[in-house]
Amino acid sequence: MSEKQPAYVNYGAMVNTNVPFLCKNTRLYGFMVQGDLEKIKALCRKVLTDPAGGAVEYVPLTHYVVLAYADVGAVSSTEPPLNRVGSVNELQVATWIPTAAVKREAGVVVAQRLAWFVPYIIVDNPASLTGGREIYGYPKSFGWFDLNGDKAIDELKVDVFGGDFGPEKQAGRHRLLELTREDT
Repeated sequence: MSEKQPAYVNYGAMVNTNVPFLCKNTRLYGFMVQGDLEKIKALCRKVLTDPAGGAVEYVPLTHYVVLAYADVGAVSSTEPPLNRVGSVNELQVATWIPTAAVKREAGVVVAQRLAWFVPYIIVDNPASLTGGREIYGYPKSFGWFDLNGDKAIDELKVDVFGGDFGPEKQAGRHRLLELTREDT
C-alpha cells in the first residue's frame, strides 16, 4: 500500500509547463542542404545502430539533410491551471535526416522501413528547451537566433553554447550556422 504523496508546489521561476501544448501562428521553412555522407553515416551508427546492439541498423538515404526553421508565435499549455498563464514564442532550427532501418540478407542491404532521424533541435527559450528535453526526450539545445527578412528568411544565423572541450578550454557562444538567400 502506497502513501499519498504531497502535491507538487509550482512556484517562482517556472521553466516548464503542463502538456499537451497548443502552437499558434507558426511559420515553417525547410532547406535541403548537402552534408558529408560519411559523417552522417557515422552519426547514425553512433546514435541509432550501435546502441541497439545489432537488433536494428539505420542508414542515411542520401547526403542531403533537411534544415527546418520554425517560428512558433505562441506555445501554451492546454491544461489548467497553466492554460491561463500565457505563452512563449519559440524559434527553432532542426536537422532532419532521411534514413531507413535495414537488414542485411545474403550480402544485400534491404530496407525494412523509412524513418526521419532528428539529431539536433536548437531553440531560443528555456521553456521550450526543458519541456522538449525533460517531457518528450527531444534532443534540444539552447541557441541564439539572428534573422533578417520580412515574410521570408533572407538571412538566418544561429549561435549555440559549446566548444572544443579539454582541460584548458572554456565553453561559450559559437556560430553554428549561417544561411543566406540567393536569388537565381
